[in-house]
Formats: sequence, structure tokens, C-alpha cells
Amino acid sequence: MKNEHWIVESVQLINQHLLLEEGELSIVHPMDADAELFRQLVPLIRRLLDRDLPRLLNALYRIDVPESKVNAVLHLAEPDKIAPMLARLVMDREYQKIETRKKYS
Repeated sequence: MKNEHWIVESVQLINQHLLLEEGELSIVHPMDADAELFRQLVPLIRRLLDRDLPRLLNALYRIDVPESKVNAVLHLAEPDKIAPMLARLVMDREYQKIETRKKYS
């Protein structure tokens, strides 16, 4: 279970990396923040997959999601599972970065 503060920080970072409008991705229910972030992120990623793949790939690069994992999802996953799998990769990577920052600050 991720710290609520980490999830809020992750939302801010994801908003920046995906070039979203202020508040487009936000957490309303802190008690269920991880699940809420996932529920909001999946349709955003699905929309980018359908309409702006270069923007999504650029964001995944900026987020530093390993290219091998992105390629595996894009080429091996069933089409309806791609957005949820990418959302989880994004969230996990942002959590890792925040954990590392906290550890060394």
C-alpha cells in the first residue's frame, strides 16, 4: 500500500509528464487514492493510445518507464489490457521515484 502523500505527488508528476490540464487528474477520495488514480489514468492512457500515440510514448520516456516493458505491453498484451497495464507501469515508476527521493533526501 502506497503512502497517500506519495500518490498525491505522483498525480502531480503524471499531470506534468502527460501534459494534462491542471486538475485533469486528481484525487478526491484519499482513502482509496491508489485505486482512484488507476481508474482515472486508464481512460486517459486509452485516449492517448487512440489519438496521440507519440505524446504517450514521449511521456512514458519522460516518466522513465523501461522501454522493454512498454514494448512488451504494446506488442504482447491483448488490446483491451494495454491501457490498464501501461497505467500500472506509470504508477509504479512514479512511486519508485518518490520512494527513492524520500530515501535519499
